[in-house]
Amino acid sequence: MSEQEHKKEKEHQVIVNMEPKVVSGPTVTFDEIVRLAFPDKAGDQNTTFTVTFRKAQGQPHDGAMVEGDTVEIKQNGTTSFTVVHATKS
Repeated sequence: MSEQEHKKEKEHQVIVNMEPKVVSGPTVTFDEIVRLAFPDKAGDQNTTFTVTFRKAQGQPHDGAMVEGDTVEIKQNGTTSFTVVHATKS
């Protein structure tokens, strides 16, 4: 197996805010999903994020994530995430 084929085998597709994205493994973190959704706002101390997911591989299949959480995703790209942000006042 070539290096490119090996890398492709480890890549997983997810849907973030209705856009297909590629992640490097079967598990994603809250921070990874936030960076995929809002790369310019990730790490901003004045912004809070709400992340929900559907059709995860592991239990629960649907739910919400908070900072520090991980979700096991399906390899076929059906796991979807919705990320919204708000500015702290």
